[in-house]
Parts: sequence; structure tokens; C-alpha cells
Amino acid sequence: MQQRAHQGQLLLHASREVSGKSRAERRQSRQVEDAVAQGAHLLLGGERVGGTTGNFFPPTLLVDVPNRSSLMQDESFAPIVAVRAVKDDDEAIALMRETRF
Repeated sequence: MQQRAHQGQLLLHASREVSGKSRAERRQSRQVEDAVAQGAHLLLGGERVGGTTGNFFPPTLLVDVPNRSSLMQDESFAPIVAVRAVKDDDEAIALMRETRF
């Protein structure tokens, strides 16, 4: 039997829910929204699957994510993949060095 992932559990502790979302889920939503506002393209996921409850965020894939976005600068602790193309290893290393990690 083939199983497919529809949502992923967040690693952050589920605190009080506000309008149906935990603090962790709101944080992940803000990261995705920030990346899209800065020019990233959302290909998959990005918001809770209808009818689900609990501390979950769906697997999410974004491309063309700007390095200045919070998604690239902060850890997400969620099933979010941010992809950015680079011309070579030197550019990749330079971009990695722009983060505090």
C-alpha cells in the first residue's frame, strides 16, 4: 500500500490556538507569506489542509526564494523546502554566509 504525506507535524510546541492556528503554525504561515511577498513562487502547500486540526503544517515547496526572506534567514521547524538557484558554488557559499547560522 502506497502512503502519501498530506501534512507534517510541527516541531514547535503547540501553544494556544488563535483563530484555529497554533503559534507555531502562524509562524510558518508568516514565513511563507513573507517569501511570496518578496517574489518566491509557492508550488505546493502553504496552508493547512481543510478540515484538519492540531499542530500541523502541510509539506510546502517554494522556489525563487529571496535570500533576505525570513524563510531563508530563520529556521522553520516545519516541512518547508525553500529553493533558490545559484550560478556556482561561490555564489552559494556567499549566500549561506549572509545568514546568522
